[in-house]
Amino acid sequence: MIATRFARRGLLTTWVVALLVSGPPARAADPGDECWTPAYSPAGVQGTVDAMLSRPGILYIGGSFNAVRDQPLGSIAALATSTVTGMIVTDVRPLGDGLDNYVTALCEHGGDLVAVGAFTASGAQTLESVGRWDGAAWRPLGEGLPGTVPRAVASYLGDLYAGAMRWDGETWANALQTN
Repeated sequence: MIATRFARRGLLTTWVVALLVSGPPARAADPGDECWTPAYSPAGVQGTVDAMLSRPGILYIGGSFNAVRDQPLGSIAALATSTVTGMIVTDVRPLGDGLDNYVTALCEHGGDLVAVGAFTASGAQTLESVGRWDGAAWRPLGEGLPGTVPRAVASYLGDLYAGAMRWDGETWANALQTN
């Protein structure tokens, strides 16, 4: 009984000392700041990665960066990966002309990669804060979402949601409307 009490006290003391030495757990300064910092960027990203989407053999990354492994890119890239001994980036692929400003979120919808963020174009193609990559080029989704910077995007029950807006395949509508 006495030995158990001392063992528990020793465990508590060890935990308290470890907490004091290491400090509190790391966390983002403000909600929404959760992202890789340049000091910990994957595969030599020059900037920040704010969004990721994985598919077998590919990791899509989006954020505020202009190059990966010294290859110029516009805020979005596909990293070919191998998992023989953990995830290893084997190739960096641009997605068309990239995007002209930062990406906040990625998802898959209807087999395409969808990106949202503060961008307005990819090359000559106007996108207005939302665009889909069909594997060959960036395509708009209707008129886009001018004047907004969505921080989230999701595919749900056949519709696409970006911020508070819903895309039904033809038009954008406010998803928060009620009867």
